[in-house]
Amino acid sequence: MSNDDYKQGRLNDLNVLCDSLKKTEELRSVLDDPWRKRVELAIGRDEGFSSSAFYLFDILSSYPGGGAISMSPADLEERLVRLRDRAVQQNKKALYRDTRQKLGAPQENQVLGALFEIIVLSDLLGALQTVELYPPTDSRKAKSNVDARAKIEDRWVYLEVKALGYSKYDLKGKSGVGSIESMKRQVTIALQSKLGEGGQLATLAQHHPTVLALALGFFAGIDSATGAIDDDDFRTEATQNVSCIFVAESAFVNKGMKPFPNTQSLFQLTCGELAFFKRVLRSDQHAKYRTKLKGNGRGNV
Repeated sequence: MSNDDYKQGRLNDLNVLCDSLKKTEELRSVLDDPWRKRVELAIGRDEGFSSSAFYLFDILSSYPGGGAISMSPADLEERLVRLRDRAVQQNKKALYRDTRQKLGAPQENQVLGALFEIIVLSDLLGALQTVELYPPTDSRKAKSNVDARAKIEDRWVYLEVKALGYSKYDLKGKSGVGSIESMKRQVTIALQSKLGEGGQLATLAQHHPTVLALALGFFAGIDSATGAIDDDDFRTEATQNVSCIFVAESAFVNKGMKPFPNTQSLFQLTCGELAFFKRVLRSDQHAKYRTKLKGNGRGNV
């Protein structure tokens, strides 16, 4: 296939996607004409994944090809509507809009983070009625919000989600697979940003049960993701009070998430609370996937 044929094929894919967006309420407010022009420009200049607009376009237009990094526009729209409706009920529509608008952000990291947040929070809302979106932290230093809190077994458990994107520890250039050490450093820094001094969960973890969900970055391959997750030396003093950390190889949570309950936490999750989050974050799916990898001689469970 010539380069011109490839470009025309991608433009045709864009036309199909934009036609499907006309049927949506939430997506079309972000993926509008200026966004479309950004994608067209990226295709015309062969910029590819250096464009955040092209990155999201490729995710949505790859469906139903079935790749690990594909998502149907209908699925994303359904998740957004679920978030919007609950946010409206709770007078949090402005905070919801902030999340939605990141889908059109100029940085790929922000797009990936928004997708992870939308997936996790919409799954949480689908599993439980007693969920509050974007509750404020207890911090007196700065007003901020965490992503959600869920009332399970008569107490609130706070949840923050974070997807790792590109970082200074990655390979030069946006291709290839990062090393185990690179993945581990990214996880450590992410934990410090959320749980260290000034982090959104730092104060909450001193007074409430807390859960942090992390998704590894763009360069997470089978071996580096396995090593980064299984080699449990990313815990630091900053993480000692969080109740549980869940880690996923992908922001799409297509392989589930591995839980790391913290037995040293002041607020350990009860068996029921842990079981609930394992179900919502698909930990059984993750265990089956990793068992299959071990059977194929890849990774350790």
